[in-house]
Amino acid sequence: MPAPGFRYDTSGALYYVGNEGSVWSASASGTYGVCLRFVMNAAQPGHSNRRANGFQLRCLSE
Repeated sequence: MPAPGFRYDTSGALYYVGNEGSVWSASASGTYGVCLRFVMNAAQPGHSNRRANGFQLRCLSE
């Protein structure tokens, strides 16, 4: 999976392109959502972040 980085919610600037990425899950709580964050050789499932951040949305089959 490519590491697209993300678009920061307050400035709109792109961060960590080529180094990390996050994929949203269907779970949300208020202004926060749950995502799968991946950095180089590690993955952090269940990571929580502000829903206003511009993470990629990728359809994954079950």
